[in-house]
Amino acid sequence: MVSPASAFPASASTQPSTDFAPTTMIQERTTQTSAEMTMTNNTDEWLMSTLNQILNSKMIMLRDLEESIRHQFEAQIREKHAQLIEIMKLREMVETMMGILAQRV
Repeated sequence: MVSPASAFPASASTQPSTDFAPTTMIQERTTQTSAEMTMTNNTDEWLMSTLNQILNSKMIMLRDLEESIRHQFEAQIREKHAQLIEIMKLREMVETMMGILAQRV
């Protein structure tokens, strides 16, 4: 029977090979991560800027709509006030006429 130790040639080593240069791969991965982070930061900044522009635009639209509604409401109040004044004048005229008629009867 062959022993497990004798099954391997004497030149074979159980130590991992360093031919692939792990330090270079780690540095390369770090550089890639930094580039990815820069891209992510740029994307985040762009997204935040875009969202800020959209929000500002929507706020301006809401402000303009609010002003428009307020102006319409104020115009309606002025119109209703004018109608109320006309009704009060008509009522006064009717009361005057009723008073004149009451005196004649």
